[in-house]
Amino acid sequence: GIVKVGAVDADQHNSLGGQYGVRGFPTIKIFGANKNKPEDYQGGRTSQAIVDAALNALRSLVKDRLGGKTGGSDYGKQSGGGGGAGNKKDVVELTDDNFDRTVLEGDDVWLVEFFAP
Repeated sequence: GIVKVGAVDADQHNSLGGQYGVRGFPTIKIFGANKNKPEDYQGGRTSQAIVDAALNALRSLVKDRLGGKTGGSDYGKQSGGGGGAGNKKDVVELTDDNFDRTVLEGDDVWLVEFFAP
């Protein structure tokens, strides 16, 4: 519930991968403060390394907001995902139809995996 996690099936929604420069799979991108320029995740593929990267992105976003660099937010709005820990329902399936509305237009930090099954 702190950082949203999503996944894009790049075979079915290849325009999204191309839009963000995805060339191989799996590729993980962090959509933080600047949704138009997601960060490439280059860290380890352990759960702890991924959590650390997500928390670092969140810290950066909070620092920017406290400094007045970004607009207001709507913390009451749910963009998808759920509470709890570690099950598939915690990952939002992202598609061409819901990506902009869910990831780009929301205020949440998103960790998005682009994959090919």
